[in-house]
Amino acid sequence: MTDPDKQAEIEPTASPDTSSQDEPDISADMADVMRQMPPQVKEMMASFTMGPPTNPIMNKINEDHISKALELASQAVDNNYKLDSREVDIKGSNRWFALAVFGTSLIVVLVLVMVLQDKPEVLLPTLTGLFGLAAGAIGGYGYGKSKTD
Repeated sequence: MTDPDKQAEIEPTASPDTSSQDEPDISADMADVMRQMPPQVKEMMASFTMGPPTNPIMNKINEDHISKALELASQAVDNNYKLDSREVDIKGSNRWFALAVFGTSLIVVLVLVMVLQDKPEVLLPTLTGLFGLAAGAIGGYGYGKSKTD
């Protein structure tokens, strides 16, 4: 380790005041060059120095537009809240609808069995087709439900 008392002083090579005096006046030369450039080149140079060009619509936006955007955002939040609270009611009504469809299907199958119990050559393919349809619907529902989860 070095002793802090014995550290060598660092001497600056040039002071900031002397370095600016040695360099030629670049800003005056640059101003002369800029005056001689055509307007198209000046615009292109300005866009390079200031970043990408802005959207012309951004220059036309005022406080009224911003207020209106905030009102619309607030209204969208309220609408989403109402939809979310209503979703519970929709799920309940969907359950009742599914129960009604299941009950109706069960009644239809029972009526078919009672009407066609004397004709097994017609009853067997009919029941096989209906149970296959039901199994496919349940399987498709389960597959679709697993895809959305």
